[in-house]
Amino acid sequence: MKESDVKITELGFTQLEAVLADRVDVAMGFVNNEPIVAAARGVKLNVISAGRYNRSPGNGVLTTDGRLKESKSVKAFLEASQRGLAQTISAPKTAFEAAKKYVQGLSDDRLAVLEASLILKAVSDPTRLKLLSALAVTELCVCDLALLSGTSESAVSHQLRLLRDRRLVTADKRGREVYYRLADAHVTALIASALDHASER
Repeated sequence: MKESDVKITELGFTQLEAVLADRVDVAMGFVNNEPIVAAARGVKLNVISAGRYNRSPGNGVLTTDGRLKESKSVKAFLEASQRGLAQTISAPKTAFEAAKKYVQGLSDDRLAVLEASLILKAVSDPTRLKLLSALAVTELCVCDLALLSGTSESAVSHQLRLLRDRRLVTADKRGREVYYRLADAHVTALIASALDHASER
């Protein structure tokens, strides 16, 4: 599905109403909002989990039973929305610039908030925080990080890729081994502050 295949309409916070009134075929919403609003209004809403495809708890797609019967268009929309989310996470600046066409008054300070939230999301995972805590002490290779974190080397490599994407760690190849370290003093201070704050009672 290409952008030219759809007409994008700004709905504000009326996604549910727009779908129910048949003003739009499909809308992006939030799985932690529209189902609750629909239930409060007595509207029966089926929630189909896309958890294994999209780990975000917030984004969801709203449509009607009639539109679901057109499985080809629904599948195309879902695939396009998933690609869009993945591209937003991997290239937030590019996604932000694209969003400026559709969102009035979108200022650059909002991009800083988006990027900071992606960093905090990356740090919020217990396994990743354990890896970052170990790297705050010294640089380590994947095998050492796997031993320290109690996870497999492949799982550690996956987490380190995400941490590199968020610019939280850097890597240095030495012979056959790759050694990781925290990217800079900001990351070191972030990890230290988080752990200090958590230990205060």
